[in-house]
Amino acid sequence: MKKAGLYIHIPFCRKKCDYCDFYSEVSGKNIIENFLDSALKEIQFYKNHPVYGTTSFHTLFFGGGTPSLLSPEKIEYFIRAVRKIFHFVNKPEITLEANPESLTLDKLKEFKSTGINRVSIGIQSFQNNELKTLGRLHDVRQAKNAVHWARLAGFENVSLDLIFGVPGQTLPTWQSNIKQAIELDIDHISAYCLTYEPDTVFSRKLSEGILKKTPDELERSMYLSTIEQLDHAGFAQYEISNFAKPGYQCKHNKIYWDFSPYLGIGPSAHSYYTNFRFWNVGNLDSYLNLLKKNELAIAEKEKLSKEQQELEFIFLSLRTTKGLNLHEFEIQFKKSFLNRYSKELDKISSYPNFALYKMEDGVIK
Repeated sequence: MKKAGLYIHIPFCRKKCDYCDFYSEVSGKNIIENFLDSALKEIQFYKNHPVYGTTSFHTLFFGGGTPSLLSPEKIEYFIRAVRKIFHFVNKPEITLEANPESLTLDKLKEFKSTGINRVSIGIQSFQNNELKTLGRLHDVRQAKNAVHWARLAGFENVSLDLIFGVPGQTLPTWQSNIKQAIELDIDHISAYCLTYEPDTVFSRKLSEGILKKTPDELERSMYLSTIEQLDHAGFAQYEISNFAKPGYQCKHNKIYWDFSPYLGIGPSAHSYYTNFRFWNVGNLDSYLNLLKKNELAIAEKEKLSKEQQELEFIFLSLRTTKGLNLHEFEIQFKKSFLNRYSKELDKISSYPNFALYKMEDGVIK
């Protein structure tokens, strides 16, 4: 069986962060209950799907939003229901995204008992002024407590997210963020550069001159410093923004990058299988209403052309440190990469001070 991943988008937050463009709504007890019933109903539609109904799921990922707003009882009920519908491997990676302010030691212990074996905590910064700029609800004390509690609760796989390029952030304060993360003895770090997505508060503030974007050269220094610090601390970079200690790479994210099938459940969630991509409506009310009428909440579908498949194979491979395997490319697309893109490679190679790639044993990195 080909491996697959299942993503559940929990579209609820206590407050929308000013920089975030992921779909979410302010939570309420009744709407959460309605959503969970609808999400399980959506999953039932795929029970006999020719791919999802026959594949072996290696990962289950609760993302959002803020999945940790849900009670452990609801998460456990959902996990049990999903595992009755689909085939999972013996010990799947089950990840819960969480925000520090929604966690307590007791709640984390209960989450651990549900079968969740990986927790990803959205810390973003260890500087209170930066957290305030980002519109986060937690402070540094809560962030560190959340990591300590996750360990005390028995989680052996703890990840955290950090953001660099925050307005007003300096290289030393960013290096301090990385240092404090390392000192917490976690297993995985995702370090993202702040982006100003359309229709966000940050985008509006940038256009109005309230916020000033971090200079590109400073962002570059922050990124290179991240790689150096984490490498020295034993974290190997395996993707542009992701670093892990040996054995702790995120299995779910790797499914996205190696063209394995994945199924996304919930409003705005994306899915992929056998060169077909589709995604759900990005509105909770529309999502609920469609499922209430026994209809799938799919907004759009597309079949990738051969050219699209090639380009996605290239850029997804180059996102990772394993690189673009020319032999795998030739097997999948029945053509030589170097012959097919010789003109493009020559053109890019002619750019001054631009190192295109390094070739090692038939792999471009």
